[in-house]
Amino acid sequence: FSKMLHIMKWALLILACLIHCAAAGSKILILGDSMGQFSCGTAIDGSMEMFGGTNRIQELCKDSTVINYAVSGSTAWQWRSGGSFSATEAFQGAGSGVTHVWLSVGGNDWMTPMEDADAPGGSAAACEITQAQLEQRIQKAVDAVNEAAASSGITGLKVLMTGYCVPHKPECNGKTDGSVLIAALQSVASNNLNVQFVDISEACGGTTSTVGDAQYFVADGLHLNQRGYCAAFSKTGVQQALGCSGAADPASCTTVPGIGCNAGASSGDGNSNGSAGGGSEPEPSAGTRLSTGLVIAVATLTAVLPMLH
Repeated sequence: FSKMLHIMKWALLILACLIHCAAAGSKILILGDSMGQFSCGTAIDGSMEMFGGTNRIQELCKDSTVINYAVSGSTAWQWRSGGSFSATEAFQGAGSGVTHVWLSVGGNDWMTPMEDADAPGGSAAACEITQAQLEQRIQKAVDAVNEAAASSGITGLKVLMTGYCVPHKPECNGKTDGSVLIAALQSVASNNLNVQFVDISEACGGTTSTVGDAQYFVADGLHLNQRGYCAAFSKTGVQQALGCSGAADPASCTTVPGIGCNAGASSGDGNSNGSAGGGSEPEPSAGTRLSTGLVIAVATLTAVLPMLH
């Protein structure tokens, strides 16, 4: 009889472990601009441009669940409270349990500051906005995210900002030096306890003086393809910041297809509507693992319980 109880105990311990593991994966909400939206799997409403397929970050961040509410072309200023895009609505759409936000902002504020005439640096020329003005804009977006999280009852939220890979075809007359933007992102992160900045600017082969490697970008030379996201989000710092289980292997990115959300696209940004192509199959979800664990535990108990009579 004691042996049977011992078996039951282990069955329940296995079940408890599986439940804990299932609940431990990060739930990541993507907010911001095209760097976020073009990672595929967008969840924004039908009036907006959609990019289908499995989200690249979810593929790279083991055991995670990713909800993508990023909007191409948006600025940090537009994600502020009362701006054009609502972090509150994104949190409501994502549901409960969000643990991390990847906030991809600053690039459009830097390249086209004049699009937000009412924002700090609204009269600046392309790529001539100051670090201080960028910081003010980005801080407003961070404030909006934290306020939205609080209003949704979320505590302990972690926010990651990454900046951008140096493009293969840079804007601003070929300017590759994004030091001003990087410094602004670093400064905002250092002034907010729940915000971390991990610099991915050189993850795709570029530097402050050289353009990025074409293999990591879609046809426009600015936005990342699947291989580019792999190179950027396999970085140890990014993986740790998002609470990914295990570790991704950056060396494996060389075998990842160089495609956008639509594998059939041969021109444009390569991210037109459609299913994702290529790439590896995603890891089993936490829900799948939990269901499997329940089946195993129930089967074990079903076999043992009759023996107790």
